[in-house]
Amino acid sequence: MNMKEIAHHMENKYTSTTTADKDLSMLSLFDYLGHAAGIKLGEQVSKASIKQKIPVSTREISNHKYKGKVMLYPKWFLDQYFNTPNQSQTKEEFKLPF
Repeated sequence: MNMKEIAHHMENKYTSTTTADKDLSMLSLFDYLGHAAGIKLGEQVSKASIKQKIPVSTREISNHKYKGKVMLYPKWFLDQYFNTPNQSQTKEEFKLPF
């Protein structure tokens, strides 16, 4: 190996994440959904996290559409929340693929 290959290998070795690290990652709803969630959905997710005593964090952001704090939730919680039908959803809101 030349020095460039060694440096690349060392960088990847010490900056890689494990499955456990990924499970603990904190994401905003925008990060998770890929678009703005809106106030209503944000409140629903926040209430669910409080009810389940999920640890949350905040991040300060500033862009042309929004300036302020956003809530960050564990990825596993968001996976669970968005992949489990909410009790408040009607049949029309939750459509099965068959």
